[in-house]
Amino acid sequence: ADAVRVSGLTEREVLAGLTRLVTVDETGRRGRRRIRLTGLSEPLRVALRVFVERRLLLSDTDDAGQVWLTVAHEALLTGWRPLDTATADITAALRTARAVEQAAAEWASAGQPEHYLWDDKRLTATLATLGMIGDLSSFAPPIVELDDEARAFLDATNRRVRAAKKRDRRLRNGIIAVLSTLLLLVSAASVFAFQQRGTAQTQRDAAIFNQITAQADRLRGTDTSLAAQLDLTVYRMHHTPDLRTALITLGNAA
Repeated sequence: ADAVRVSGLTEREVLAGLTRLVTVDETGRRGRRRIRLTGLSEPLRVALRVFVERRLLLSDTDDAGQVWLTVAHEALLTGWRPLDTATADITAALRTARAVEQAAAEWASAGQPEHYLWDDKRLTATLATLGMIGDLSSFAPPIVELDDEARAFLDATNRRVRAAKKRDRRLRNGIIAVLSTLLLLVSAASVFAFQQRGTAQTQRDAAIFNQITAQADRLRGTDTSLAAQLDLTVYRMHHTPDLRTALITLGNAA
């Protein structure tokens, strides 16, 4: 009640601030966590100072002059019902935050190699669990505390995912362009082949027409009946005035 009164925060906001001092391991067991005072808003600093004064929280200063806070007794994490309930509500986020920090520590220890970073699917699930909705450069603050190394890890993962998506888009656009070009080439080749077949057919018909016409001319003086049949055949292939005249002449002669 005193923390709420002096800070102007609601009880829920004070409890949310206290959950930053909690971590959860793989088995779900709760433990203490140190956080920097400079990473907190001024109203939350005022509220947590009440807990420091009552020795429920411990405050210490490192060599760089940074003030750190931690829970004085782990029993507070489960023994005080309001904090126990508030922590239970965000257990999944606390467990996820611990996984991020462990991955970040391994990444940093190995020299920050790219293959230690997560893929798009795991990054998206992690950000959703932590409540970090939106672009990583302008996301909502996580519902649990993350150290600088963990934030750097998520930022590096986000850049890697973005770069991979950009490469995928370029590759996809390149494939589409190649396929479009191939389709045009196939279409052009089909049209050309069709035209070539038409030209060959025309040339073949012309050659047959000329051969039959020549044969009819040779037979016209010796076998008028066969010549007339040949003339009729070529006339059906191609109507010309000369063939029509020849057919009429042969018909009159008959």
